Amino acid sequence: MASQTGNTEDVNVNTFAVSAPSTPNSLQLGAWRAAIKAFYDARLTSGALRGRAQTGHTMKFYAADTSVPNYPIDQQAWSLFGGPGPVQLPGEVCLCVSYANDSANSVPRGRRRGRIYISGWSDTINVAGRPQNGSCEEQAFQFATYVEAVNDITDFRAGVYSRVNSLVYPIERVWVDNEWDTMRSRGGKSTYRQTVGIVP
Repeated sequence: MASQTGNTEDVNVNTFAVSAPSTPNSLQLGAWRAAIKAFYDARLTSGALRGRAQTGHTMKFYAADTSVPNYPIDQQAWSLFGGPGPVQLPGEVCLCVSYANDSANSVPRGRRRGRIYISGWSDTINVAGRPQNGSCEEQAFQFATYVEAVNDITDFRAGVYSRVNSLVYPIERVWVDNEWDTMRSRGGKSTYRQTVGIVP
């Protein structure tokens, strides 16, 4: 997602995966795009995405089973339905959505788990250094709604992609902990520096 600063280092990227028996057509990709956008629009309503731009976002769709270099099979611009507010909590502070497949229990657990990071939270969500329980519940249910919407697309199944196995495992469980995560980021550029010289 693009940032209000316009700086490349402030762009926020999440990766979503689906299994499909063949290269998706434009109708399938359009429905997937709508499901992703609906999830992000819901996050905006819930007090997140502050510091993100309203417009200028891009979704890139790739086939994971192709050789390198891997070019997008499709690319679509999109916008949030409203304008995110100004930054309150630092942009690196995220609420993490974790998801997993439980049924493929012969596969190592780490290959069946995934996560995405949602940043730009209102400071009212932060209570005694933790995200409100209600915000965690809301985010978990909204991601579950996204998964169900994807699963309703013909021949699609939302999943966890394992690079090691080159397989997608269907998402069967979603959770959000009441603990802030830090998204890897170069962070914002400083606007002030205090230097103190030391007398030998």
